[in-house]
Amino acid sequence: SSVYVNLNDKIPLGGLTAKLTKSSWKEYVDIDSCKSNEKICLGKDIVLKQFDSIEDYKKFALDCLDDIRLNKEKYKELEE
Repeated sequence: SSVYVNLNDKIPLGGLTAKLTKSSWKEYVDIDSCKSNEKICLGKDIVLKQFDSIEDYKKFALDCLDDIRLNKEKYKELEE
């Protein structure tokens, strides 16, 4: 679920969330360049400690993003 939350601005969710422009992605994968006033997420350590590195999490998240998009397309086709 961290992937869905962190990349919410990359996935068209519909409804009110369709207008989301912020995400916690930068906090997870580019920690050093994230300014304190840009931080919107707590508990990153819980997620990141499950991976050997930030790069591992980034790869996992981007792979999941592809799956999320594919599943949304399949679900949309089923509705038609």
